[in-house]
Amino acid sequence: LAELTERIKELPGVEDAIVFKREYKEGQRERLASLVVVRGVSAEQLRVQLSKQIDPVFMPRWLYIMAALPYTATGKLPRGNLLAVLENRIAEEKTC
Repeated sequence: LAELTERIKELPGVEDAIVFKREYKEGQRERLASLVVVRGVSAEQLRVQLSKQIDPVFMPRWLYIMAALPYTATGKLPRGNLLAVLENRIAEEKTC
């Protein structure tokens, strides 16, 4: 996951990124998710760039553009914060 995060961070326009696993729910497989802070690049453009560098098996199922990652005041990225953001974004997609 750390290597995949670094590959995303190396893409043009990317300011910050994190790749993590979504919690396993009964009947579902574990899937990768990524939250990315980027300027001037769409999620689809990021996917195209990333697909040139990694095997499709490692492509995050969810890749969301964010204004900022949910760091705590101490500079940490707690898994709970990441999952909360991810679940909110997935829920927003389902209501659209």
